[in-house]
Formats: sequence, structure tokens, C-alpha cells
Amino acid sequence: MKFHKNQIFPFLSIILLTTILGFTSIYKMLDLSDITEEMYKYPFTSTNAIAKIETESVHIQHKMAIIMNTQKIEDIYKLNTEIVQHHTKAQDLYMLVYERFLGDVKDIDKSYNAFMHWEKLRAEIIDMCLEKNFVKAAQYKDKEALYVKELNILISTLKDFSHKKAIIYNDDAKTSKINAIIII
Repeated sequence: MKFHKNQIFPFLSIILLTTILGFTSIYKMLDLSDITEEMYKYPFTSTNAIAKIETESVHIQHKMAIIMNTQKIEDIYKLNTEIVQHHTKAQDLYMLVYERFLGDVKDIDKSYNAFMHWEKLRAEIIDMCLEKNFVKAAQYKDKEALYVKELNILISTLKDFSHKKAIIYNDDAKTSKINAIIII
């Protein structure tokens, strides 16, 4: 089959347009992939870590409530060991938040410092319970409850920021998708 001179230009035009469309598709898919990877790497990872910190905090609060209602020394020691494990998990999660959080580091510092200070209050309460000084421990427990409420507010601030950042990334992905569809 022979090409005529007037068929070569349209044929080359179709090949050129198909090639451009292919490269455009690849570029747009890579762009969507980058947005999705960034969304996972930063806001979703930090949001999940913050939610886990919140969960570990609730576990600690629950175990502290049990400590306040028990008088068995061995139970207090066992619960304290479990609290230390939850505390360590939360500390590790804070390190991940420091690494991946896209907001102001000062917000993480406030929350982390409050979390670490809470450890000191808990230790004092546990020591009082071990000494069977439950009246004084109950007074400290009220102080700790107010402190935990403030800590929860600081954790929520981090979680809300990360969640909002994830929404922004999701909106960017939707916009990129629409642009890709229009261009292709």
C-alpha cells in the first residue's frame, strides 16, 4: 500500500496528537499519584497518629480511674506497668507527628509538653495510692482531671488541623482529576 503526499500530513498529525495525548495522560496520572502520596504521607498519617495518641490517653485515664478504686498494691503495680506501656506508645506516636505534621510545631510542643507533665501528676497519684493515702490522691485526681481536659483540647487542635489539611489535599486531587478529564 502506497501513501500519497496528501495522506502523510493527516497521518503524522494523528500520530503526533496521539503521542501528545499519551504524554498528557501520563503527566496527569503522575500528578494525581503525587497528590495522593502526599495526602497519605502527611495529613492522614499525622491524623491517624494523633487519633492513636488520643486513644492511648483514654486508656491511661481509664487505668488511673481503676487505680483510684483499688487498694491492692499488686493491682496498682500491674496497672502502672500498663500505663507506662500506653505512655511509651503515645510518645512514639508524638515523634511521628513531629515528623509528619504540616502545621505549627509549637502546637505539637504544647500538646507533647502537657502530655509529659501529665506523667508527673500520674506518678504522684500512684505513689499516694501505694502509700494508701487515698484522700490526698483523690485531691490530686481532681487536679489531674482538669489537666487531662486541657490536654484533650490540645490533642483535638492537632487532629482538627491535620483533618483540615487532608481535606485540602483531597480537594486538590479532585481539581486535578477534573483538569485531567477536561484536557484528555
